[in-house]
Amino acid sequence: MPTNRTKRKPRRRADIMPPQVRLYLLHGVVEGVNPFIVNRRKCPGMDGSTFEQAFRHHEEMLIREYVKDFPGRRPWSWWRWTAKEPRKILAGTGKPELTAITYQGFPLAIHEVQEEDPPMFESQAAYLHRLRLLSEEERKALLPEDFIPAPLDEEARRYVYINEVLNDAD
Repeated sequence: MPTNRTKRKPRRRADIMPPQVRLYLLHGVVEGVNPFIVNRRKCPGMDGSTFEQAFRHHEEMLIREYVKDFPGRRPWSWWRWTAKEPRKILAGTGKPELTAITYQGFPLAIHEVQEEDPPMFESQAAYLHRLRLLSEEERKALLPEDFIPAPLDEEARRYVYINEVLNDAD
């Protein structure tokens, strides 16, 4: 018997993002697992895509969603797979290793750090402004304090190797 209903196209599983994948792509959180170990693993429920492939497929949507709540910042996965360089040290001591980027745009390693004068990094907003990556809406939403340099936070210290200079005890 004929029907007037239109046949719906089934959605591809790769277009549907499970909540645990979204959480990982936005915040780098995978319960009980170092996020850098997960990168090449397959996403659960994503038709065999890796996390990086899932991010590339949903990048614009994820950034748009993230920026609504956090203007002048980018999600964890953007720093992992899209950022071209680490955030700059603007004050304090330390020489960054520029070969890789780790958590939230910090360099993978920082050498020659003096404990009494730790490195101060450009903020995410300053980084995005310097590279002309801020949208007009973001620029309007940002405050002067969003551009103040800051030291590594406790979360970043888990991922960044810091080689401190030992003071001579003469």
